[in-house]
Amino acid sequence: MSELNDRALIVEQVAYYRERAPEYDQLFDAARADPAVDTGYRQVRAFLDSVESRGRVLELACGTGQWTPALLTPAVTELVAVDATPEMLAIHAERVRDVRVRRVQADLFRWEPDGRFDLVVIAFWLSHVPLGRFDAFWGMVGRALAPGGVVAIADSGPGEHAQEDWLRRSGDTPLVRRTLSTGFTHRVIKVLHEPSELASRLAALGWDAEISLLGGVFLAGTARRA
Repeated sequence: MSELNDRALIVEQVAYYRERAPEYDQLFDAARADPAVDTGYRQVRAFLDSVESRGRVLELACGTGQWTPALLTPAVTELVAVDATPEMLAIHAERVRDVRVRRVQADLFRWEPDGRFDLVVIAFWLSHVPLGRFDAFWGMVGRALAPGGVVAIADSGPGEHAQEDWLRRSGDTPLVRRTLSTGFTHRVIKVLHEPSELASRLAALGWDAEISLLGGVFLAGTARRA
């Protein structure tokens, strides 16, 4: 895929989340009506609760703040929440009213961290990174991570294949169709990593990652500089 088309898909993906923001939380709650999905979400929350959240924390693609409260332990001095969409950040600001939180609107494919962080959290975003941009994205993550820091990852797992309306399953940019309540549709990048494949891909970039499945639906794990 050309850089131009890749960029067009990223722009469309951002447009989708801007339009989806007002109904995102309702869809999140509705998805949990499926017992397997609800179990998976509970396990994701337990995983994030288990991660040592301290010092400076960076949350990439924070969305409406579904996961942010789990990260704001007493040991956190600052949490920087980055998202591309002002609509998501506005909801995040209503949900998470903590003076330690600083919100940044930015394109994560172009943003550069303004310092180092003890914990970097990538929750339900890595699957939206085209494989052709995977290495560059993790280069940015590496520049953001303080020595001895850890990256926490949670995302859709391979079990979500059946739950998507697929337009293309292969290549660097697998695509799904997402339909809004208005009836409008958008293409969204959706890379469903296998845990072992993701760990191997990260190892090739100098990361020591431990990734496992949660409830057969999601995956979660940590990565540290090898």
